[in-house]
Amino acid sequence: MQTPVIVIDWGSTNCRASLVIDGQVADRRSAEIGITRMAGRDYAAEFAALVDPWKDRTRDCVIFGMVTSRSGWLETPYAECPAKLDDLIPLAVTRTIAGMRAIFVPGVCHRTPHCDVIRGEELQAFGLVATGTPDAVVLLPGTHSKWLVLSGGRIDHFSTAPTGELFSLLSRHSLVGAIADQATFDLPAFERGAERALGSSTDLFDLFEARPRVLLGQMTPQEVTGHLSGLLIGAESRQARTRFGGDMSDIVIIGEGTLVSKYHKVLEIAGLSARMPDADLGLSGALDFWSAWRAASETHVLAAKSDAE
Repeated sequence: MQTPVIVIDWGSTNCRASLVIDGQVADRRSAEIGITRMAGRDYAAEFAALVDPWKDRTRDCVIFGMVTSRSGWLETPYAECPAKLDDLIPLAVTRTIAGMRAIFVPGVCHRTPHCDVIRGEELQAFGLVATGTPDAVVLLPGTHSKWLVLSGGRIDHFSTAPTGELFSLLSRHSLVGAIADQATFDLPAFERGAERALGSSTDLFDLFEARPRVLLGQMTPQEVTGHLSGLLIGAESRQARTRFGGDMSDIVIIGEGTLVSKYHKVLEIAGLSARMPDADLGLSGALDFWSAWRAASETHVLAAKSDAE
């Protein structure tokens, strides 16, 4: 039998916890207590309330995601690329909180040729490795979309695009967005925007053009939101293809919902195939991390005992 463990994916907006017994999820809990929603609330108290129903089942907990960032609860170090799962183990931070042994997972960074950091996505990528995909281009759509290159089971390099944030700013806080019908998402306008961005270098002039097009009767307010979204995701996908070279034969999109569908559509327009696994890859990666962390801890204890003798 495997030791029961609690796995917590604590991100920017939400927190999802799973009680895992013998490798299977026995129970799940979630709360809207992501780091952007804490507003001065006590992390330790929220953690204690979250795991309280399971406190008699286990005392071990693996925590990953933005809660381990400088803006979160407890900042952990970064493993530097190229990084394997085992490279995370010595950088984990362990604390005893509410009677639990909480293991906070480190992030991953690289400094050259591009400087970037990730927290949480690395375990999703390693979860993909655990399910039998050691080599792939991994796309994780979001407010800040991540593109990772897996090579031989390690994260070779990655890049972040703030596409979702730019879309939000344009839609809600610009003259371009002010002229749009925000309640409507026009798919053909999205596809046309994506085709335009994939075919040429999208720039600031393209982003503003939606407004005069509406004013001059060349575009409807209902088309603006889709048009902007298509331009931005198309530009991101084109730049990713340039940055990561020609090896885009196996693209894996991790995520769910309409945003993932939009990225899949844009890649299809670009002539690139992508697959979307339905497994909980973050959980798979966290369980692999937990197994490796326990093995390393036991080896360290045995070595320490041997040295003492």
